[in-house]
Amino acid sequence: MNQDRSGYSLLELMIVLVVIAGIGAIAGPPMARLYDRIAFSLAREDVEREISNLPIRARLEGRNLMLRDMPKKDRDPSKPEAETGQKEVVESASLALPSGWTLSVKAPILYRFDGLCLGGEIKINAASQETIYQLEPPFCRPKALIP
Repeated sequence: MNQDRSGYSLLELMIVLVVIAGIGAIAGPPMARLYDRIAFSLAREDVEREISNLPIRARLEGRNLMLRDMPKKDRDPSKPEAETGQKEVVESASLALPSGWTLSVKAPILYRFDGLCLGGEIKINAASQETIYQLEPPFCRPKALIP
C-alpha cells in the first residue's frame, strides 16, 4: 500500500517554530530599542517644530510672546514686562512638552507681534539626554549646539 502523503509532519512544524522563535529572540530587543529611539526622535522634532512656530504664532495672534522656564501664574498679564523695556503687554508662550521633559531658558526670549525674535538659548532635558539650542534672530529657528 503506497499512500501519497502530502503536508508536513509535527516534527517539521516544531523545528520551524523553534527557528522562528530563535530569530525573534535575537531580533526582538534591538527592535524595541529602535522603536524607542524613533519615538524619542519624533518627540524631539515635534518640540523643535513647536519652537520654530512661536514667531508665526506671535504674528498670527498679533501679540508679543515671551518664552520662559515656567509660566508665572501670579503675574498680572495687563502689566508691561520690565525685562523687555517695551510698553506692550507680553504674554508667556507655552509649549507642549512630552511628560518628563523640561525646558529651561537662559534668559527670557521675546517673540514680537510682527513675527521677529530677539534670540536666545534654551535647554531641553529629556530623560537622560540634554540638548542645548541656539535661537538666532530674527526668526529664531532652533539650532542644536554640539557639546
